[in-house]
Amino acid sequence: MSLADELIAVVLADGRPAGRKGSRTPFVASDGEALGKALAEVLGKDAVAVLIDERVDTSTARRTARGLARRGCGAAVVAVVGRPAETVGDVTGTSRRAGPLRATLAELDGLAVTLLVDPREGSVDASSAEELVRGGAVEAVAVADSDGDGSQFSGVVGGGLFVAAVRSAFVASEPTAGAFFPAVDAGRLEETLSRDVNRMLRESFAAGRRQRPRVVSAAGFVPWPAAGGAANGGTGGRFVEIAFESVSRRPLRSYRQISKADRVPAAVTASSTRFVQGRIGPAVADDLEALAGRIRKALAVRRGELTVQPPVDGAGSVICPDFEYRVEVGPDPDAPADVLTRERVDRFETPAAIQEGRYDTLFPDGFEAVVSPPRGALSVAAVIDRLESAGGEVRRIDYPSDASRVRLELAGTVWSVEVSPEAVRLEAASRRSPSELLAKFHTLLTDRH
Repeated sequence: MSLADELIAVVLADGRPAGRKGSRTPFVASDGEALGKALAEVLGKDAVAVLIDERVDTSTARRTARGLARRGCGAAVVAVVGRPAETVGDVTGTSRRAGPLRATLAELDGLAVTLLVDPREGSVDASSAEELVRGGAVEAVAVADSDGDGSQFSGVVGGGLFVAAVRSAFVASEPTAGAFFPAVDAGRLEETLSRDVNRMLRESFAAGRRQRPRVVSAAGFVPWPAAGGAANGGTGGRFVEIAFESVSRRPLRSYRQISKADRVPAAVTASSTRFVQGRIGPAVADDLEALAGRIRKALAVRRGELTVQPPVDGAGSVICPDFEYRVEVGPDPDAPADVLTRERVDRFETPAAIQEGRYDTLFPDGFEAVVSPPRGALSVAAVIDRLESAGGEVRRIDYPSDASRVRLELAGTVWSVEVSPEAVRLEAASRRSPSELLAKFHTLLTDRH
């Protein structure tokens, strides 16, 4: 029996302003799409429904959940992104009029439900989560921040940190015994989400910020699409996910959006960052639209299957059924007169298509590196010991005393490798196509280990 026969999922992502005035909350729509895609990778597209913004209404939610419930599954995941305070209050409060979430849960009555809550405006604290479980509305709740301060989103990550951590957990989580449906240990899931969210916080912002995800469960386990690392179709060896990355620098003066009268920043400050991102934003938007056009032509993607997120705080994205692309621009900390651009493409629907070169024409400039997390625990110290005894295979090796990471250059090649417990990164001296990077990854790394 497949996971799709045992579990369904509904995503409610509403980034609209609470009143008539105001702007939509950044990344809510794209996060909803990305979360739905991650669920579909594990459960199958027919087992997942995603409602965005205007579609998050009571009647649509009720009709959608009712249709999925007819599949006869024993468990469900319901995710709420954006404006969750009033939505969760719809369940815990005394309002006589049902909202989208209450309508969804009513149609899923009798199923073991995990509720994922990622607030962007307002908050849902640990006590609210416990009330939902204690009252029997759901089997388990995972909230983005148990302190009730609201969750963080980041241009570096390209969306909400909690959503990004949850998506990774769909692929990496190992199923637990003791349930009649796919499930994971609640304590272990909370530990994983907290670790990943706060790692992304450190990478995205200055020190001092912290977010505390909380997982509350009635029975100690959480209904969950636990794929045990197999959801991505596999790329061989020990590695289960593939991403391609590049970092490039370009003089700010070389952009046509910069006039002769503009002053080039002499230091990286909040105002200079806003200036650079504001002026370069249209160029980034043009590049994103160009990529979207190539995707429509090459992959025959329909309008509703393609999401283009214009730059917000210098970060934008293109999400399609085959993969997700994100870009971020800002002043270079080491050279404020230059623009630093970071690109990443990941979440591939069919990794085999990378090897076939199907995506090479979509990214004519290529990428500098291919990155993959190892399956299971990886001892960097053991890797270092093995490399130091490898003789002529390694030209140069660098690592700190605590053996938390290691970087090496392979003898007789133009490739370098960086290994940490979180990822293995293979980098070329110049940009290469995705298919060539992946081929070298398998040749230089997978086959050698």
